[in-house]
Amino acid sequence: YREALDTALREVKICDPAIGSGAFPMGLLNELWRCREALYAPSPMGRDLVNLVESNHAVGGINLQDQRDLVSETSRRNEYNRSQLKKEIIENNIYGVDIEKGAIDIARLRFWLSIVVDADKPEPLPNFDYKFMQGNSLIESFDGHDLSHIMDNEGNPRGKGSYQRSLGGQESYQVAFDFSSADTRQNLRLWLKKYFSLTDHREKAEYRQRINESVKDYIKQQGIGAAAEARLDALDPSANQDFFLWHTWFKDIFDNGGFDIVIGNPPYGAKMAEHIKQYIKDNYFSASSHKKDGLKGSTDTFVAFIELGHRILCNQGSLAFIVPMSVGSSDALTSLQYMIEKTCSEIKISSYSNRPKQIFDAACVRTSIFMIKKDMTPIRHIYTTKLNRRTENLTIKDIVDNLAYVDSKGQKIYGRYAKVGTESEVSILAKLLSSGKRIVDYYDEDGNGVYYRAAGGRYFNVVTNYPTFSSAEKSFKCRYTNIIGLILSSSYFYFYQQVYTDGLNLKRSEIENYPLPLLESIPKEQMFFLENLYQRYLADIEKNASVRQTSSSSTHHVESFKEYKIVRSKAIIDEIDDYVGPLYGLTQEKVDFIKNYELEFRMAGE
Repeated sequence: YREALDTALREVKICDPAIGSGAFPMGLLNELWRCREALYAPSPMGRDLVNLVESNHAVGGINLQDQRDLVSETSRRNEYNRSQLKKEIIENNIYGVDIEKGAIDIARLRFWLSIVVDADKPEPLPNFDYKFMQGNSLIESFDGHDLSHIMDNEGNPRGKGSYQRSLGGQESYQVAFDFSSADTRQNLRLWLKKYFSLTDHREKAEYRQRINESVKDYIKQQGIGAAAEARLDALDPSANQDFFLWHTWFKDIFDNGGFDIVIGNPPYGAKMAEHIKQYIKDNYFSASSHKKDGLKGSTDTFVAFIELGHRILCNQGSLAFIVPMSVGSSDALTSLQYMIEKTCSEIKISSYSNRPKQIFDAACVRTSIFMIKKDMTPIRHIYTTKLNRRTENLTIKDIVDNLAYVDSKGQKIYGRYAKVGTESEVSILAKLLSSGKRIVDYYDEDGNGVYYRAAGGRYFNVVTNYPTFSSAEKSFKCRYTNIIGLILSSSYFYFYQQVYTDGLNLKRSEIENYPLPLLESIPKEQMFFLENLYQRYLADIEKNASVRQTSSSSTHHVESFKEYKIVRSKAIIDEIDDYVGPLYGLTQEKVDFIKNYELEFRMAGE
């Protein structure tokens, strides 16, 4: 299969639509050259050393200096080939876009250095102007005119123009432009390819000017109007913050269906001008709510980038993004999830907390690595991991190398993918979700209050049947107040939180949709016992609580607050778990699993 694999590696097309400093495409550059070198092992040096040994046996020996000369020469040639191979990979396989010019400059520098480090002698470096490009990846429009089809093979419907361009340099020649002809598009493709390797400064400047002017002419032929043309003249179509011409600059790729791999770490929550936000709402399915299908949209930039990545993928292409954990833990992303699940047979999500140690040293974020295969087939598998936590003695590599996935498609609920990684967790979730009732089913304005803290708490929840006057406290009224308070204080609810929420704040909808056993079916004697157990639990957490004074800089306008140390009441929580588990139909083995779920983290401190 060597030839087939080599062809696939030579032809694969990879893009990072928010390339930043180029870390992810750089990683793939290294993967590609290692794969291609491995396909033809032994290396040139290895083959020559084999010949050396054979020669040594044949002629009765070879002197030490000759051996050194041979090793030096093969090493030099191997380095040269590696440099050339990297240059070839960058030219044919890797692309990137970013809205920030500084980011593009850094990405280009990194790729230049990757070539230089393996070069035996100084050589002219390739031109990356049309490989790693500045532009607004999310917009392929100018002044309201769609620019995604200006290079379509059917030609320009608005007519054609013909005039002469002169390209200077060593190969000066005339090119006639016909806006509706395939020749023009072919010439632009050839110019872009030739530009990559140009070394003469004047020739580069000439080619760049003519390439950009020809693209502007294409845009103007769309009939954008005099005012828009004037604004366009002030822009560089290959480097601006207003739009990016995916289907022009990367036409060859889209003629073949799109990119094979889209990879990256797109921006989260980036600020956008209102007209850009409106464009995204108008042009991205995931940004809008679709009430008919019960879907909610989000204009967060990372959501739009996922949809963009999905768009620019070819059929059978793969996307891998690092994004906020909310990608699988938010009602607001149901439009995105719906779109993905209609067109991708497989989703893989691994999730990472920022406690007790940040997963990335430079960012305090809860993230997921979100991967899809776009094959225009409805979802068949949703592979997930547990919520991975990093401790002081673990590296990111330690965690990633030991990820365990499980197919949890059956445990997906509205807006949420289950963060589980074992069949045992899947079976527990199945029991919880099949209970048939939710907390909202027991809401009653004439009932008593249940009070919970929507923020803080870390590994335990503060849930009481009286107010604690926390600034983060919320409440609801319901029947069976003490039983519901007891269950929300159990390890089952903590497990459910880690599985289905983003671990940041406890939302009202997450409380409302928590599944409950059929409370009406609990015998009165058992009900009485459970209520007393809850009262004992509340007395214990109050005994262990302390009152802290606020600082003068507090923004909550309170002089003091009560700090609970719920971890000290874990023994009573274990009792609660033992009694509540059978209400869900769980065996003692499953109950013990829940009691010990994330125990090393929950018991680590107060």
